[in-house]
Amino acid sequence: MRLRTISFPFLAFFIVGLIIIDTSIVEIFVPDINERSSSITLFIFILIVSLYTIGQFFILRTVKHKIKEAMFPKQNQLIIIHNAISIITYVMIAITAVIFIEMAMMSRYNIHLLQAVIMISHLISIFLLGFLSWRFLLWFRSNRNLVVFIYALATIMLATNLVFTLFYASTVMGNKPAIITPLRDSIADFSSVDDLFISGLNLTNTLSFFTTWTATVLILHHYSKKLGMMKYWLIVSIPVIYFLSQFQSLFLNIFDKFRVEQPFLFGVIFTLIFNSTNASGGILFGIAFWSISKSVNRSAVKDYMVISAVGIMLLFSSIHSALAVDNAPYPPFGLGAVWFTVISSYLLLVGVYSSALSVARDTELRRIIRKSVEGQSALLHSIGTSEMEREIQKKVMSVTNKLSLDTEEQRDIRSSLEEKDIKQYIDEVIQEVKQKKEE
Repeated sequence: MRLRTISFPFLAFFIVGLIIIDTSIVEIFVPDINERSSSITLFIFILIVSLYTIGQFFILRTVKHKIKEAMFPKQNQLIIIHNAISIITYVMIAITAVIFIEMAMMSRYNIHLLQAVIMISHLISIFLLGFLSWRFLLWFRSNRNLVVFIYALATIMLATNLVFTLFYASTVMGNKPAIITPLRDSIADFSSVDDLFISGLNLTNTLSFFTTWTATVLILHHYSKKLGMMKYWLIVSIPVIYFLSQFQSLFLNIFDKFRVEQPFLFGVIFTLIFNSTNASGGILFGIAFWSISKSVNRSAVKDYMVISAVGIMLLFSSIHSALAVDNAPYPPFGLGAVWFTVISSYLLLVGVYSSALSVARDTELRRIIRKSVEGQSALLHSIGTSEMEREIQKKVMSVTNKLSLDTEEQRDIRSSLEEKDIKQYIDEVIQEVKQKKEE
């Protein structure tokens, strides 16, 4: 099944827009909800959740087909991970369905159900991003590629940001009543939140954005020759300027007059615009992976890079969705967006990791990528070659250990080479082969 490079990203853009609208509804309308409007808001809530469910089903089904088509040895491991992520996703959907049933039948819901979804999504996402950052660090250790190292830092910061988000949301929700009704006051109590969580949340958010942006700039830098240096830097700087604009109140209150004269309109515009700052960066970061997919002539690797592009777009769009529901609104708009922290982290992991595994087993593709003059090919070459070297090391060490054990059993003599000596010898052989290929 060939992944449709148009429909799949189109679905991602649709979901990004839906996340922005969903999380914005909480800040704009939910504080004014009363019993007379609850039936309308319930309908909107279930409509949004239904669209999320359909989107997730399509994404999971498409990725599963791509994994089944894979020819690398670790296919079974990826299928197990995929099935686990699917089960976790369906559990979160089921919990959300219970919340809706409670609201429809009793005009209330239990806040512990809300907390369960946030807890599950964030813990799983932290694990997935942690695993991906570990792989990036292993790849960097083999082939000291700067872009790989920056992506390792970015994924570490994203995982850390989710940790702070989880603690922040848990602290805020811990001060809310167990039963949420439509007449409850929705104004958040920020004084109860430790400044450490807020500072950590803001710091890791900023660092994750700028580290990912730096890696993206390096990948896309070859476009500066086609576009011109000025135009290139203008384009890649727009998301940064947009991201920094959310902090304008810290140094310039240029919208004070508009805010005082038109408070509601200002709130709507301000919320819609600044709820999109991370998403705009995610789109640029996705373009980097998209450009990599255009630089290779293998359909499998192309598709995995598109999956990575969709993953990073959705991750930056949904990573703070828990902050939209931490005040337990009624209905809990933004809850469906929380699901996508898991899906997006999974897509980014499976896309990047599968690309590395595919390149590792394709000698011809590695040769083509190595000779490519385009900068985005360096990432694929680095992670693919590193993965190949690790597989070689594992196989050699396995054979060496087996021979060593056989020798000890038969002759009661230990191997004269230590494990670290064997690894060093393998590295020397690999480096020698690389040098010969480059000559």
